[in-house]
Amino acid sequence: DTIVVENEEHIPFAFMIDPSSISDASGDSAISFSMMSGVVPPNGKVPIEVSFKPKIEKAFNYNVVFIIKRKASRVALNVKGEGYEIHDSVTLESGGGSGKSIDVRSGNPTVVDFGQVQAREKPSRTVTVTNTGKFRIEYNWAFPPSSMVAIEPARGSVESGQRAEIAVMFKSDREATLKDYRAELQITNGRTYPFLLNGIAKKPRLQFSFLEHDFGPCFISDGSSESEKGASKAMLEVRNDDSSAVSFDVLFENKPHLEVHAAPTVLQPAESCTIPIVFKPREADLYRDVIPFEINALDTVKVVVQGEGAPMKVELANPAQSHINLGAVRVGQGSVKSVKVVNRSKVSCNFSLVPVSASVLEDGVSVLPTGEVNLRPRESIMIDVRFQPSRRVPPFSEHLDMVVNGTRLPVCMISGAGQGIEMKLESETMVFGMVVSKSRVTRRLQLENTGDVGTRFKWDAKQFAPDFSITPTEGYLAPNDDVALEVTFHPTHESNDIRRERIPLYIEGGETQFLSVSGMCKSVDSEATSLEFAAAVRSEQIKEVPIENPTDVAWTVRPVIENEAWKAVEEILAVPAKSKASFRISYHPLTMTTGGEKHNGTLFFPLPTGEGKVFNLIGTASDPQAEDSVTFEVQGKQQTVKTLKVHNWLNRAQRFKVDISRVHVDPATIVKGHEYIDVPAGKDIEYRLSIYAFKDGENKLKITFTNEKSGEYLFYNAAINVAAPGVLDTIGMVAVVRRLVTRSITLKNPLESSTTVSFSCDNVSVQVPHPVELGPLEVKEASVGFRPLLVGDSSAQLKGTSAELGNFLYDLKLRATAPGPEKSMTFSTALGSETSQTFRFVHFCTQKVDFDVAVSDEENFRVETARLAAQPCNPGDTQGQEMTVKVFFEPSSLGERHCQLTVSSPIGGDYTCPIIGHCEPPRAQGPVVIKSGGSTQITFKNVSNEQKTFSLAVDKTCFNLPKKSEVVPPKKSVTITVSYKDSPGVSAMGKLIISTDGLPPWIYYLKGSA
Repeated sequence: DTIVVENEEHIPFAFMIDPSSISDASGDSAISFSMMSGVVPPNGKVPIEVSFKPKIEKAFNYNVVFIIKRKASRVALNVKGEGYEIHDSVTLESGGGSGKSIDVRSGNPTVVDFGQVQAREKPSRTVTVTNTGKFRIEYNWAFPPSSMVAIEPARGSVESGQRAEIAVMFKSDREATLKDYRAELQITNGRTYPFLLNGIAKKPRLQFSFLEHDFGPCFISDGSSESEKGASKAMLEVRNDDSSAVSFDVLFENKPHLEVHAAPTVLQPAESCTIPIVFKPREADLYRDVIPFEINALDTVKVVVQGEGAPMKVELANPAQSHINLGAVRVGQGSVKSVKVVNRSKVSCNFSLVPVSASVLEDGVSVLPTGEVNLRPRESIMIDVRFQPSRRVPPFSEHLDMVVNGTRLPVCMISGAGQGIEMKLESETMVFGMVVSKSRVTRRLQLENTGDVGTRFKWDAKQFAPDFSITPTEGYLAPNDDVALEVTFHPTHESNDIRRERIPLYIEGGETQFLSVSGMCKSVDSEATSLEFAAAVRSEQIKEVPIENPTDVAWTVRPVIENEAWKAVEEILAVPAKSKASFRISYHPLTMTTGGEKHNGTLFFPLPTGEGKVFNLIGTASDPQAEDSVTFEVQGKQQTVKTLKVHNWLNRAQRFKVDISRVHVDPATIVKGHEYIDVPAGKDIEYRLSIYAFKDGENKLKITFTNEKSGEYLFYNAAINVAAPGVLDTIGMVAVVRRLVTRSITLKNPLESSTTVSFSCDNVSVQVPHPVELGPLEVKEASVGFRPLLVGDSSAQLKGTSAELGNFLYDLKLRATAPGPEKSMTFSTALGSETSQTFRFVHFCTQKVDFDVAVSDEENFRVETARLAAQPCNPGDTQGQEMTVKVFFEPSSLGERHCQLTVSSPIGGDYTCPIIGHCEPPRAQGPVVIKSGGSTQITFKNVSNEQKTFSLAVDKTCFNLPKKSEVVPPKKSVTITVSYKDSPGVSAMGKLIISTDGLPPWIYYLKGSA
């Protein structure tokens, strides 16, 4: 420590320390002074350093005596101290997890052996310092810098009776050896404990078959199971070449394009495992991923995989060959077409054709090659499609597909037909039933060419004679055409069985057809009774025919009806003995009778008595009744499709021509359908009517389906009720406030006459189109404008109206965004002066509106009026109405001022204008002329926003002021009086200076006159 000897006298004095006062009986002393004697200068100081070095552990107390020359009394300094020894002990954890410790001695080094550890592992040994003394001890470790050794804490203190644990660690990120590394534990003012550290760091000998893998270009996967099968895989082999077990874990989250299938694994020495890495890119891009493997939870090995996503481009070399038409091939002949498929991908692929369907295969279609073929990039392969029909094949279409790396892709469409001759009789047997002798019964037999080639036919007419005949006996039938053959039964003798079996019909180039005919003939003595029927075609009339049984035995009679227009309601008639029964017969004509013609037939009852009863059947078939009266409910201005069921009552196909008669239909209602419809034999087909009505109302139609060959027809009466049109479209419009945006809508006129569409809208910010004149069948664009005045979202409905076309409704979704500021205004003037400018803006409000006008800095700026009244703009006015605001700038201090002018209205919108004002120092004014002996008044304004005291002064004695100062309220003006009196030898030119704190002075030049 340091003490100071101070002399407060004006003369120097000498001092000396008495040695006996600092020594004990043996003459030793625990304290010492840097100087034992000396001289202190007048009013000066002398510092003396005191050192305390005890040799034994005890308390010391010294009264040190200073002998001062020429001073009678002595000066004593009391010095106290306590000497103590350091009582420390150090132990080292023995290691191996036993929990035991060994004592560490100072002097000889203590060896700390960490043994062999894994790189990145941080084994630690604990050194414990124990303080058994009375005072705190401090320690510090001394060791050369090394990345493999860490000691924590490297320095510290231990309180009395306490202990401190110090961790000595061995660490290395790579394989390394630590040999006799010296570290010393130093106890401050105490002993030193040396240590020698040894250890070996080794990495686990875990071998990877590769650390980098490039998949190269691979086909893009769409995530389907088929494309997953073609994904690229790499098998990573991991082998443990270490002498101990090694664990590893894959720290990789699977991604859509890369999957690593591995669980946490422990490999015993010499054991190995295989890890699949699956690459399935999702985009045409380059991929690079790092797969980290954590070894023993300490070390990390990174495996880098990369690859490229390549789109699959296996396609036709010539896209025009996407449809292969094999043509119409005659039976027994063949057709071959070829297409080329090329691999335009960056990747080789496995290619195979999907076999054609079994039905097409049976039709004689085959494709080559079969089996799987590998296609390298830019390599191509020819596909041959063969068609060799062995029978007639109706027109067909078949998709030909290929499988590329598990993904099914289309190649082309195959179509063709096998042409052959095919004639078909409506029936191979014809039964005429009972016919009266010497009468004639004719029935029709349909012969149809269902083949693809026209051909001739011929009957062996001789085999029909003498009881049967047929006409025509020969002819020609075009494809899909038919002919009605008339077979007549004209027996001349009574017989219960007259028949001709398998009469041949010879088909040129086709198979021979056969017809068997039969009938019965009976003589009738009495005249036949006539039964007359009348019904609409394809409707039904039923009559009852009474039969009397006079015998004692019940009869069972099976009547025979000649003519297909009549049918028995019950096939068998039971007539009780000595009673009567009624036979019900139905007239259901399938053809109309025209020009006075009638349907003729016979009803014959073969009675058990051997007799027979014959009735002549006469039928009249009138025009058909409506199939149905239907009502269609449709929405205006919305395309609607409705269906009608068309029934074919014949056992052969019919083609109907469709006529849509507009009984009472608005011209703006459009009804369309196909001109013809083909209906298979005995089937129902839905006929589609397309309806588009421009306006609401009721319409009436008659839709007729006519077989042009036979003249037979069916029809529907239809009512179309059109509801009012809904919203045709939703139009979104976004505009900056007061900026006009436009959108176009399309208007169509389907009429043969002109019409006008007028528009209206429930939002004043929407500018509706002018009336649109639409000529016959004309299409025009109409422009809708949106100029908002206020910020915000809104909606509106635009309505177009036409007397002929009804209403056009559109929903408008409107958004108005905030406008930017108007063009800025810049002012510049001197302090104490005022300047003004005019702000101009355009408003578009269609009603009378008041605008509030304000400035943000009222201390320096003001406006001429706080409210502006604006007259309304005309609707549709695109120019708007210009308004003006006068703005004044009167600065209150020097410098630049920023302000914002706001013109606002809750209905007219807001306008903002940035204002910048520059204030310069006051400009000198004058000269003010004053006559000798007179005075003048100068007006001065306090431009500040606070009351100020202004000093007044003149620089010449010939000018006088009644006041030396003036107190002026803020923004107020005062008059300052200046008088002049001519003085010989004094210039008549002078200055009035007005000044105040914080502002530059105002100067007025004065000029005196005689």
